[in-house]
Amino acid sequence: MRKLLALVFTGILAASAWSENSGQTYQDWQVICTSGHCKARQTLVSADEKKLAYSSEIANVKASAHPILSVQLPLGVYLPRGLGVSIGERNLEAPFTVCLPQACQALVQLDAALLESLLQEDAFSVRFYTTESAPHSVDFSTAGLASALASMRQ
Repeated sequence: MRKLLALVFTGILAASAWSENSGQTYQDWQVICTSGHCKARQTLVSADEKKLAYSSEIANVKASAHPILSVQLPLGVYLPRGLGVSIGERNLEAPFTVCLPQACQALVQLDAALLESLLQEDAFSVRFYTTESAPHSVDFSTAGLASALASMRQ
């Protein structure tokens, strides 16, 4: 199942290359649809280095009964440590599934309880490493996420 999800999102990430046309915006989230497939996306640019972008996407995929959270980080992450995701009191770990020329990605399946928890929070955090012992954290706002996801169900 994990391999199938990785292949699905590898195709999505490779096709998008972070350069799709703008879709409908819901506060901090944007819904982008291509070829009948929609996803809610938030992209952040590093304050320190204007060129670094961090992206978070939530999409429904046929291979999963639950939405998938896909987090893309710039190249240079320390892969063995994986990605940490904090949603409220829940701390999850996810391996990086693929690195392409524009980003490395990790996937988290959002079951109903985890999605509900995510929608109740103001933000969620992702943690990653660029060396074995130097953690970094990025916060993604959830403002507008509920509306973005609702628009994808229509």
